[in-house]
Amino acid sequence: AGIYCKQSMPWITQNLIRGNRAKYGSAIHCTESEPRISGNTIEQNTMYEYGSVYMGAANGAVTLDLCRNFLIDGNHILGNIAASGAGICLPTCFNGRILNNLIASNRAQQPNLFVGRGAGIYCIVSQTPAGDHLNDVLILNNTFVGNVAIDSLFNQGGWGGAMAFDILEERLVVANNIVAFNSSGIWKQAVKKRFHYRSFRHEYGHPFLEP
Repeated sequence: AGIYCKQSMPWITQNLIRGNRAKYGSAIHCTESEPRISGNTIEQNTMYEYGSVYMGAANGAVTLDLCRNFLIDGNHILGNIAASGAGICLPTCFNGRILNNLIASNRAQQPNLFVGRGAGIYCIVSQTPAGDHLNDVLILNNTFVGNVAIDSLFNQGGWGGAMAFDILEERLVVANNIVAFNSSGIWKQAVKKRFHYRSFRHEYGHPFLEP
């Protein structure tokens, strides 16, 4: 793998992180941390695929688990492969900001899964722990282009070529992003929660949003 940190506050900036291999967070994997990830090129990270021994990456190149107050800003996140969140995977997301990134040509796929989700970003917006206070998760001013979520079952573009969300609490804002020429746009798990977005992609002359 590339970089791993736990219970820390790392600044990861101005690096080239390329061609690393891990099941979770092949480029950067942070747990219980407050990382600042800025100005990096993160590309072509995944996991080996070899029969039943190596089944590819489960979570994406940048995986933040149980992280707070994180910042992912001004990175180029390109050509990474994983089942969920091939570019950025936030499996338990408390609060943070994803700003001004180019997220392109990532693929959500894994040999033993029929449908990949969130080729650009996959995020679970977690419930606030009792007695705690959390700010919103912000996804602003990013460009998502050419990301592909593989759907080998129905061939309908997967679950969120650009972004996929499981929203357990209404603390997500997605705004002012360019979402273009992905296999599909924004996918949200069918739970009774709302979120606010002003992102779009252009397909055959018409703006398109996924519910």
